[in-house]
Amino acid sequence: MGEGSNAKKNHSCSRLTCSANVSAHPAPMNNNPKSPEQIKRGQKMWIKLMKIGSLYGCHQMSCRSFFIGQYQFFVCARCTGVLIGSIFAYSLFIIFPPSILLCLIGCAIIFTDWLMQHLGIKESTNIRRLITGIIGGYAVASLFCIAIGYVISLIL
Repeated sequence: MGEGSNAKKNHSCSRLTCSANVSAHPAPMNNNPKSPEQIKRGQKMWIKLMKIGSLYGCHQMSCRSFFIGQYQFFVCARCTGVLIGSIFAYSLFIIFPPSILLCLIGCAIIFTDWLMQHLGIKESTNIRRLITGIIGGYAVASLFCIAIGYVISLIL
């Protein structure tokens, strides 16, 4: 996986904008010799995944996304991290429940990365977005698990 700005040279990314048209993703080019049916199936799958990413609420800027070959990943680097972190949190919560303080620190980390980029203090990279997304996703999902556990304890 490479960073989107390297894989798609026709898209530029500035501090707050990306020239990619989020609503009309260009069909990826495939340099591998495959049958037209395989290419068509791959493009249909890619379009479905991009729609799922859009429903998830991701901006899907190509310059802030990873690519697999010529295909843009269906969510940006930060959302990819949030999904990975959430999966880890839901999988490991029973074994390793984090403290509320640790969760709040995780939320502060992802927020700080976003804020520094938003204010133009420091441009984030896709790797940093991925890492802070994993931390933030783990933190938010863990807080959700803690809240669910609290509600269940009140009921029982």
